[in-house]
Amino acid sequence: MEQITAFKKDYKKNNTRNKKAFELFINQNKDFGDDVFSVIKSFMIEPIYKNSYKFIEHKEVRYCESRCDPTTFFIGKRYKNLIQVKLIRNDENVLIENPEFKFYKIKTKELKNITDETDIILLEFIDIKYGYDENAYDGKCEIVYYMVAADMYDIPLWNDKDDLIYKNKMDEINERDMADYYDFMTDIQEMLE
Repeated sequence: MEQITAFKKDYKKNNTRNKKAFELFINQNKDFGDDVFSVIKSFMIEPIYKNSYKFIEHKEVRYCESRCDPTTFFIGKRYKNLIQVKLIRNDENVLIENPEFKFYKIKTKELKNITDETDIILLEFIDIKYGYDENAYDGKCEIVYYMVAADMYDIPLWNDKDDLIYKNKMDEINERDMADYYDFMTDIQEMLE
């Protein structure tokens, strides 16, 4: 042990040559250094991937920023072009107990940036079947999908304040519906008399 410490003491780490080289490196023009690193970065990352959106594993995503739609998904593990997703809260603000993960195929869109049309953004998304809707014009049933995209992580998650606003809004709607129903029933009774 004494030999190693003695050897370390004998080696002069901060000799004048090393200090001079270090000072030259530190005191160089920053413009030159910034240019070098920007060139290196441009080779490392393709511009198409710089502003693109990719799914983040093990994170919640809210479907939209509406005050009346609390639909929330949980993104699970990714397996190549498949990803696990489960619905945690539906559009009627009901927490789903023990939801199961389902696999969905990841699709990618190329979007043009609004400010610079030569700049292309890649966006990962999945389509989740929500249900069926009957077309009012021709009576055909159409499948309705949730399109969950990777840029939805910016939407704030549903919280207690949103719960309170949603409850108040639903109470107003229910009161209005009950008043309309009461008016409808009184009109029918008057017609029958």
